[in-house]
Amino acid sequence: MSTPEEYAGALERLQQRFNEVWTQHQRMLLALENARDVVHRTHCLPQPVQQCWKECEEAEDAMLEAGWMPLDVKVQQ
Repeated sequence: MSTPEEYAGALERLQQRFNEVWTQHQRMLLALENARDVVHRTHCLPQPVQQCWKECEEAEDAMLEAGWMPLDVKVQQ
């Protein structure tokens, strides 16, 4: 059987891992937003906004699948 100290240690490790994954998740969300904005500013011509955002999201998906991440990602805390 585990002792209370072992449970506390396991809980602490679980909390730490959760925090790491949460931070990675937040960074990915911010990267997605940044990528969409970059694509929109640099590649979209004046056209219907909904069509432009659809194209931007498709380009963003392709870039992320290829492993691209903007260098200037800022983590919001």
